[in-house]
Amino acid sequence: MRVNRLWMAMLLYIFCIPVAFGASYRFDISVENLDSLAPCFRFSKPLLASPKGTKNRVELNKFIVVAKGSQGWHYKNPLWAFELSSGSALEVEQIEYGVVPSGFKESTKAQRLSTGLPYMAIAFAPGGSGSREFILRGGRDSRK
Repeated sequence: MRVNRLWMAMLLYIFCIPVAFGASYRFDISVENLDSLAPCFRFSKPLLASPKGTKNRVELNKFIVVAKGSQGWHYKNPLWAFELSSGSALEVEQIEYGVVPSGFKESTKAQRLSTGLPYMAIAFAPGGSGSREFILRGGRDSRK
């Protein structure tokens, strides 16, 4: 009897949880070029997430960079933001700070970042999201 309950619990977990909560997933954002004022954001995700079979491309519909102040993260006042209309998504492999990927609309123009301050990049995709905190080390502007 105990084995049957265990099997039922496992089946419930395997089949019902994903249906109830959707097929959401988390993807990773790595931040490169921390010695410049224009960091580069790269993505890594599970192979079965959209687009399937690619690990380094994500279908995004919104991306923001926020700063941390004495009261916490300034989500309502991003330093840079771009997005697509609701329900839309485009594949993105990497993003350079201040350069809006083709097809997206910039909703907040990129403000200059400073070294030594905490920032967070946050990306949203249909069924997924990712975020990464980072601090710039250098002061070289690579966009000249």
